[in-house]
This record gives sequence, C-alpha cells and structure tokens, in this order.
Amino acid sequence: MLENRKFISIYKKEINMPTLILVHIGDKFPDYINDCILQIQSVTSISIQVLINKQHAEKISSGVQIFFLEDIPKSENHKKFESMSKLSSTFRGGFWKFATQRFFYLYDHVLNKNLTDVFHIENDNLIYMDFLEKLEIFQKKNMWCVMDSQNRCIPSFLYFKNSDILYKLTESCLNNSIKGLTDMESLAIFRHLNKNEVGLLPIVKDYIDIIDPDFFENIIYFNCIFDAACVGQFIGGVDPNNKTGDTTGFINETSIIKCNKVKIDFRNNKPYLNDVPMANLHIHSKDLKRWTSL
Repeated sequence: MLENRKFISIYKKEINMPTLILVHIGDKFPDYINDCILQIQSVTSISIQVLINKQHAEKISSGVQIFFLEDIPKSENHKKFESMSKLSSTFRGGFWKFATQRFFYLYDHVLNKNLTDVFHIENDNLIYMDFLEKLEIFQKKNMWCVMDSQNRCIPSFLYFKNSDILYKLTESCLNNSIKGLTDMESLAIFRHLNKNEVGLLPIVKDYIDIIDPDFFENIIYFNCIFDAACVGQFIGGVDPNNKTGDTTGFINETSIIKCNKVKIDFRNNKPYLNDVPMANLHIHSKDLKRWTSL
C-alpha cells in the first residue's frame, strides 16, 4: 500500500546535502532506472531523489526518496512551457517534450526544497566513480555539462550549484522550445551564452585528431572522462527504438569523438578510455544490467 512507503509529497523549505536527482515523465515505466539506481548506490553515498508520476511509485527501488510530479508546484515558466512549447507531444509518447520539461520540474523541485549541489543524470546511465570526491571542483562553476560537439549537449551528466542557474536554464529552454529546439540544442546554446558559469566536463584524452581544448582541458582537475553518449553506444549499441538488430560498434555521427579511434577497455568491471577511468557510461541501448560493475 502507498501509505506504507516513505513518500515525500509535502513541500517545505529545508537545507540539504548534495543530491542526485532522477526524473521520469510519462506513462511508460523504464525498468532500467532501477539498474541505474543500484549502480549509483554501489559507488557513492549521495542522497538520491526520484521525481516521477504517482502511477509508478511502487516500481522504484528502495533507498531513494520519491517525489510525485503531480505534487510539485509549477513555476510560471513551467506553465508557459506547457502552453507555448513547439516540441512534439506525440512522438514516442511525448519524448521530445518531456526531455526538456524535466528541467522545469528540476527547477521547481530544487527551488521548493532549497537544494544546492544538485547532480542530474539520465536514467539510462551507469555511474562508476564517487563524484562527491570531486565536489569542490564542481563547486567552482554554477553548472557543469557534457558536450560532444559544438552544437550539442547530451545531458547524460549535469551539475547545478543552486536554483538560480536552473532558473536561467529554464528561461533559455522556454525560449528555445518555442522555436522547436530540443533539450540538447537548448543546453548547447545556454553553455555558449554562459561560458563563465557553465563548465565542460572532459570527454577524451590523447585523441588522435585535433579538437577544441574545451573538450579535454578540464581532465587535469577531474582525472576522469564523462560519456555524453558515444562510448555507451559503441560498446552496447543504440536504443532499439532507433534501430533494430545488433548495433554494437555504432559510431555516433555527431560526436567529435569517434570510438574506433580510441582504446576502450574494462578493468575490475569499470570502463577506461585511453587509459583514463570513466565516470559514467550512457547505455543508449537500455541494457544496463550488461554493463553494471555489481
């Protein structure tokens, strides 16, 4: 019964430690989110919060805080997004609309709960490192993101210092959604307009082609690599909704990193790229169980 679970649905101001927030919007429940949660719990003690519709509440793993999307007070920008966005509400049950709408839910939740040092990953990601050990580095910027080209930011791994930077992001997302731009395009535009506030997480080291230093220079601080999508797609293939059959070895056409030009290996069930440990893998195929380090 729902009343026996420790659900959180009453909003009040409170001070919190660093938090990782997962968001799922929609009628179809992604079973792999529980694999994502278990992997996080195996490498870090960070508090995990899941924002999700009430209908899915009993399907989520234990050891996390659950907040119902229906109970989160919506900001004015969120309401404007719902009425003005040109993003599709029909493609795959609202995929493109929900991909951007999650940032409005994130902002509303972070503001109402007065959260700081907020991490957000997509639900088809596996985390292999305790990123809390890098917290002081993350805190040097108001936001960190993963870009895999000059015009695309895949939100596989994000950091927000507080609600202020999220508010600025939702303003940008609102304006861009009215133009029909996706979450990946909106995030890239936001980063280009706010370079002093938004840092780029490193995606490669010792790459054989010449690329913008933005994509690797911060490796001296993090000593690890973040996967936007291309590594997870290369080793495990792409979402079967995109392409059927065995897509292992897929080369992402947009990413500046081509995985047939790097060395990818596993040591103690954890991934390395060009001998540098990886903080995450974006398992685009959704077969997270295959790549967990548990």
